[in-house]
Amino acid sequence: MTGPPRDGPPGWAQPPYPAPGHEVAPGKRRTGVIAGVVGLAVVVAATVVVLSSTLGTRVLDRSAVQRDVAAQFAQHQGVKVQLRCPGTMTLTKGATYRCRGTTAAGEDVALEIRVTDAAPARYIWLEKR
Repeated sequence: MTGPPRDGPPGWAQPPYPAPGHEVAPGKRRTGVIAGVVGLAVVVAATVVVLSSTLGTRVLDRSAVQRDVAAQFAQHQGVKVQLRCPGTMTLTKGATYRCRGTTAAGEDVALEIRVTDAAPARYIWLEKR
């Protein structure tokens, strides 16, 4: 006998793929692959967002620092102050940042913000002359 071996009874041949009644509609063959690739892309993007937010650089909230230090300044000095601090104050132990402001009496002030502990975001402030 010549040709490829046959499975099944004599005269039987394997039907061509796909078998009649099981045809795959054009354009539907790659739906699973496309869905898998899109799903993988979503998982990768979500992972990048989570890692960047948990491992990224932590910074002091500028508006909170300005508000809190101004309130403490007013309590200690007896005069209100409007502060302007740098846009980015990275939470690194020992880092210092200079905030400038003007008191309600029109006096210019300079305050130094020093990060004392980065983990719970603790800092102190000193008036610089």
